[in-house]
Amino acid sequence: MNQVGILVHGRHVEAVDWEKLMWGCPPERYGSLTRLVLEILMQNPKNIKQIVFGSGASERDGVKEAECMKRYLIENMSRIDEFPEIAKHLAIMDQVSALIKNIHCDVVSQNTAEEIENAATKFAEASCTRIFEITCASHASRCTALMNFMVEKGTIPSDQFWYTVSDRMTYAGSTMNDVVVFEPPHIPRDRRLSIKQPAEVFRQIFQVPPEKRGDYLEEADRLLKRHIGSS
Repeated sequence: MNQVGILVHGRHVEAVDWEKLMWGCPPERYGSLTRLVLEILMQNPKNIKQIVFGSGASERDGVKEAECMKRYLIENMSRIDEFPEIAKHLAIMDQVSALIKNIHCDVVSQNTAEEIENAATKFAEASCTRIFEITCASHASRCTALMNFMVEKGTIPSDQFWYTVSDRMTYAGSTMNDVVVFEPPHIPRDRRLSIKQPAEVFRQIFQVPPEKRGDYLEEADRLLKRHIGSS
């Protein structure tokens, strides 16, 4: 049996509705922490060898992001039965609680890539070969892309097989329809575009200072409408 590791990506403690992102909206919309509990049950607690929470990128009252997540989960385990699929397994919840108490909190990583890299090291130390990467639904696409990039460059050991698992929550009242993914051009009508051109252009949006980003997006919107209208 493959030994299982689970990474739960951090969520900045100043994120809108942080608690809701963590816990979810019972009975069916899992947050990252309750999705973790469900994943432990699905994989069998006996097979879980390492759980990692990231990251150290933000803190609340001197407590790092990962540690805030762990504390919040422990403090709220008494209401885990708000989720019917989890409530079916209350008889073995003591095994789940034991695993939660031993969660490793990564307080060093500052971004998603570092969370993946640091977790991969912890999983290697625990001889984990099957890894479940849990994150917010609207963040999952980027996590999958980063994870596969790190597999390609050898940052993740070749004997670790990673799977991205999304919860049912999205950032700040957004929906999954608000998530946009730029894939490399791959059909003949895109042949005038270089492989990286769309991603490289739009990636620069994040280099625009936050206070100027709204003006930039309005200008970009006008430019796009002009080109769409002339096509």
